[in-house]
Amino acid sequence: MNNETVTAMPQQVPPDVILSQMIWGGLMQQCICVATKLGIPDLLAEKPQAAAELAAQTETHESSLYRVLRLLASAGVFAENSGGKFELTPIAELLRKDAPNSMRDFAIMLGEDWMWHAWLELMHSVKTGEVAHEKVQGMSSFEYFEKNEKAGKVFNRAMTNLSQIVVPAIVGAYDFSGAEKIVDIAGGHGFLLSGILKANPKVRGVLFDLPYVIENAGELLEKEGVASRVE
Repeated sequence: MNNETVTAMPQQVPPDVILSQMIWGGLMQQCICVATKLGIPDLLAEKPQAAAELAAQTETHESSLYRVLRLLASAGVFAENSGGKFELTPIAELLRKDAPNSMRDFAIMLGEDWMWHAWLELMHSVKTGEVAHEKVQGMSSFEYFEKNEKAGKVFNRAMTNLSQIVVPAIVGAYDFSGAEKIVDIAGGHGFLLSGILKANPKVRGVLFDLPYVIENAGELLEKEGVASRVE
């Protein structure tokens, strides 16, 4: 960002404003999801750009995209400078595909239709104790992910995003060096297990999850340099 960036943050926010922001939160989340799916954060990593430029690159309706970007700028996700161009903020950096500790896939997952349809049945779950996703889809979430490969990949990448936040704390808080082999049950793509093994070079690991999940874990394990120590 440059010194022309327009920012405004009140020092004290009234309760009614806070509550209204909470009520509107779901719509804000959808805007984050849409901008992320369109790759806006990655495009802005190249340079600040106006809505017209971004709309041309993403094949979207300029004024509609502009309204989404303005809303996100009002929340500090992006910044709009005095020249009308949008820029990345530290928040938007986390929505880039290859950013350290990227939250991109988590943001996308929470905006997916299968996720929202389940949340729309929250009242049903509160009244009955039943799982909303099962009411909507007629099966458990993991059965759904197995039958719907795209959704399954989004979910597992999102779980890896979340793991990136907590793994350093877990690895730093517990001494795993005395173990010969560590089994991570329901370990997804193995980010937690990878973090433990990288910090403990003599330890081996077992990654246990559903077959369709394990099939997609190899790339991450190779990237983290621990594939040869994982069964």
